[in-house]
Amino acid sequence: MRRRKSAEKKKRLFIKVFVFMLVFFMFRTFNCKVSAGESAPMVKYYTSVLVRQGDTVTDIANKYMSSEYKSLNEYIEEVRHMNCLTEDCKIHSGEYIIVPYYDYLEGADKI
Repeated sequence: MRRRKSAEKKKRLFIKVFVFMLVFFMFRTFNCKVSAGESAPMVKYYTSVLVRQGDTVTDIANKYMSSEYKSLNEYIEEVRHMNCLTEDCKIHSGEYIIVPYYDYLEGADKI
């Protein structure tokens, strides 16, 4: 009789521990999926910018540069190369230049 009660207690304890572990891992898995959606990856995009009277490459770089770049000079150098600009980076009103920018991956909220 005593062995039977001891076996039943062990069985109940095992079931309780199993259910607890099951709930714990389910919650942890759910929690990971939610947090993954919150931190969608950043992706480099490109856009064309209309140069206005008085604009300089530095002005435009200050507007579009983000923390993915180490320095303003690094960003300006990339813009210069993308647009085949000379060392002096002269741009003229009415021209369009291409600039890179970073943003969250499009459609990442649907993942």
